[in-house]
Amino acid sequence: MADLLNTYKIPLAQISPLCAAPSGRPVCRNVAGDDVQGARLAVEHLLALGHRRIACLMGPRNLRSSFDRLAGYRGALEQAGLLFDSELVRTARTPLTAATRPPACWLSLATRRARSMPPTMKPPSGRCLPRAKLGLDVPGRLSICGHDDLATATYIWPGLTTVHQPAEEMLERALRILIDLLKGGGAAQMETILPPRLIVRGSTGPLGI
Repeated sequence: MADLLNTYKIPLAQISPLCAAPSGRPVCRNVAGDDVQGARLAVEHLLALGHRRIACLMGPRNLRSSFDRLAGYRGALEQAGLLFDSELVRTARTPLTAATRPPACWLSLATRRARSMPPTMKPPSGRCLPRAKLGLDVPGRLSICGHDDLATATYIWPGLTTVHQPAEEMLERALRILIDLLKGGGAAQMETILPPRLIVRGSTGPLGI
């Protein structure tokens, strides 16, 4: 689609773009959060709480953010001197409409993914599990840290610790790029990356409390 719009000179600015071209360069101007850093913040938070077996539920593979977050997760583990274990990484093969569901649905999905690990493996202490549905203590036995900080993250109990993406600022920057392009301007750089921040709520806690 981006190639088609470029061919017909139709202005385009993506928010949280799809995967980059094979060259690794962005195919169009875009605005995104720093997903690598966001994942690092989440993992470093869990590590500081004493967790060492931390699972990662990877997003759709057609999104660059999924691979960036995996890179941040892996980098934070390795910086802490922990070996990367591919068995602790699962892909969420979920319809796109799931992006609009509340975090509790993602918790249930993550639970099934984590439980699909071989029975001989020690389960992670940082994984996604809904407290009420499974009768498990979150964050007493299990801690969960999400990403994006959707509004519904505050409506579940315990509240979801999550990486906040500056969605409003991302939208504003993308609109400015489009306006500049429509006015015939060059719209500066191809890519604008905005910093994330960690919002700590009740879904994460010290290991073994």
